[in-house]
Amino acid sequence: MKKLSIAIASIFLIGATAFAQELIPDQNEKGKWGYVDANGKKVINYDYTEASAFIDGRAKVRKGNKWGYINPQGKEVIKIKYSEMKAWNGTYCKVAEGGSFDDGVLSGEKWGYINRSGDVIIPAEYDEIGVFTDGIAFIRKGDKYGYINDSYKIFIPCEFNAVGSFNKEGFCWVNKGGSFEKESPSKISGGKFGVYNLRGEEIVPVEYASIGTFTPWVYHWSKEELDKKEFYTKMIIQEAGTKRILVKSSIDRTKFSKIEMPINTDFFVSKKDDTTKNGVISAYGEVLIPADKFYCAFGPEEGIAPVIPKKDKGYNYYDISAKMLLYKNNVADTYSFQDGVAIQAEDLKASKGKTSKRQWYLVDKSGACISSKYSTIMPRKNDTYLVQIEDNSWGLIDAKGNEIIAPKYNKILPLSEGLLAARESENDKFGFIDLTGKYIIKPTFNSVYSFKHGYATVKTDNGWGIIDTTGKEIIPCQWNSLKFITQDNPQTQWVQKENNGPWICLDFATAKPLFDKGYANVANFNYAFEGIAFVWDNNNKVGVIDTTGKEIIPCSLTSYDLAKSAYEMMLKRGKIIWTKTDSYRFDLMHNDKRNSYQLTDRIHSSMWDY
Repeated sequence: MKKLSIAIASIFLIGATAFAQELIPDQNEKGKWGYVDANGKKVINYDYTEASAFIDGRAKVRKGNKWGYINPQGKEVIKIKYSEMKAWNGTYCKVAEGGSFDDGVLSGEKWGYINRSGDVIIPAEYDEIGVFTDGIAFIRKGDKYGYINDSYKIFIPCEFNAVGSFNKEGFCWVNKGGSFEKESPSKISGGKFGVYNLRGEEIVPVEYASIGTFTPWVYHWSKEELDKKEFYTKMIIQEAGTKRILVKSSIDRTKFSKIEMPINTDFFVSKKDDTTKNGVISAYGEVLIPADKFYCAFGPEEGIAPVIPKKDKGYNYYDISAKMLLYKNNVADTYSFQDGVAIQAEDLKASKGKTSKRQWYLVDKSGACISSKYSTIMPRKNDTYLVQIEDNSWGLIDAKGNEIIAPKYNKILPLSEGLLAARESENDKFGFIDLTGKYIIKPTFNSVYSFKHGYATVKTDNGWGIIDTTGKEIIPCQWNSLKFITQDNPQTQWVQKENNGPWICLDFATAKPLFDKGYANVANFNYAFEGIAFVWDNNNKVGVIDTTGKEIIPCSLTSYDLAKSAYEMMLKRGKIIWTKTDSYRFDLMHNDKRNSYQLTDRIHSSMWDY
């Protein structure tokens, strides 16, 4: 009997839907709308200012300035009371109540959500509800903001003067009590900041004048500083790793901005707008360092945070789990821990008439010094550190502070592929030593670069060439200049015989030219795309060639970026031939000056196509 009832109900529903679809909106002589059947017979009275077709047994209608839905019998299934009804999002519809129209524009309305039965899901009491993005949307009531999810639940209360947008890690900043700046109307200042996650959990309590995350700070030598350095000192700086420490990076206070999290998910918090006296809170809401404990707390790594306990009073380390400083007295300088080891410095008291000196050493997580003290310790590279003593001699220590190579070399480059370029005095030649200090490649070179991709670029009295790890010359040392190898198992090598002369491509295995033509400048094969190289002619025009020297694109484009875009287009379109005419048109297409012309401008003839 139950099955029969369901069947009858289904037939009735199908019949009603079919009937509804036969009803046609119709307008009478007074401009009112109703519905007629296929024969033109009135079925629903002409009571509506606007009427739409029936879909799934319901039709959207308007009376005056109010919208709702009716069924085929003309009965309201969703009350005609809404100032506006947006398109349905599945089973939900964004609706507006109240407000007034001025020249057809609605203002002063309140927004909410209903379901297909007309039940209120979110009361129409919000001045604004944003577009759903990744399942969430902001809400605004008056000048207060919050967030709802796609289950139409408010998971961040609508009580904040400004909110950010959720970042990919699922965090969003909020502000209570702040105000927008006159000069930047979207930027909030003052008030208190906090952080919420996508579960609606308050990760950082809304009680801080400034918040943010931590960004790696690395000392970058300026070009001017490097240019003052001797050639190999500059090379050591460029090849060594970097001393780093995680420094504070404040949030962008522009409404709906995202929290940048480049390194980890710890937050810095401060009750001061200038971020001093800051603490650290984890992504789980755990207070790692209270906000009023230190003048400055840097980002923790491996459970330990470098800190400045008092302004201009040196550095220390704070052990997060032990909740204590490592040292009784502060030190002159320090960096973040890496695999349980950190580089640290102390200042020596200067004797009369002399400047103070700084000594560097390694420490472990207990704060114990685990190495000798040096005038310089370069940042870590391949688990080793280059060190320098007062007479400027260089050596190498490991990550446990053990001296691997005693500081006796005039110059030594960082460890690379198991070998180090070194010379014992300024008048000696360079060779390559292993970690025992033994010369694996005899010191016979005037100048060298470290091994990369299994090969090193070296210079003798006869010129530049390339050797392998046994010291064998792969590319004979007879060239004025050559391009550095940029990949494993190289097949080609660009060389230049004379200064400002053409670049020639050699077969890497035979060191013989692959083709005759040379170029004013070149980029290595496979640098940007497999099997091709970008080349420049004497007029600084760029083209593309393959390993046989065939021109895929003639040297006719005005920049590398244009040539790269042109080759990408060739690949995408399966284009085989590229002419100078193609380059001319491609240059025009990407010419900013040409693209800036207005409709009424006079365009110079050089800006026109053929």
